[in-house]
Amino acid sequence: MTDSPPVYLVARLREALASDERTTEQGVRVRVRNDEVYLDGPVADADHQAAIRAVVAETAPGLRVHDETHVPSAAAPTTSEELS
Repeated sequence: MTDSPPVYLVARLREALASDERTTEQGVRVRVRNDEVYLDGPVADADHQAAIRAVVAETAPGLRVHDETHVPSAAAPTTSEELS
């Protein structure tokens, strides 16, 4: 585990995700608990997910990453909406 308090590590990870040209990500939620990093929130695509995991792994090596991010569906609706 890193010697930084969790709040500092979270800030460092958020800064890395926001400033790294592979991600420029500000919408992913980052939590740290013990030796584990939890990520969640919507991301653009699977490549972006992989880049986020890479940046986190490089910024906090040795910590286990739980990637709970997801790619929102962009499919057209299959039913019509009823308005009253």
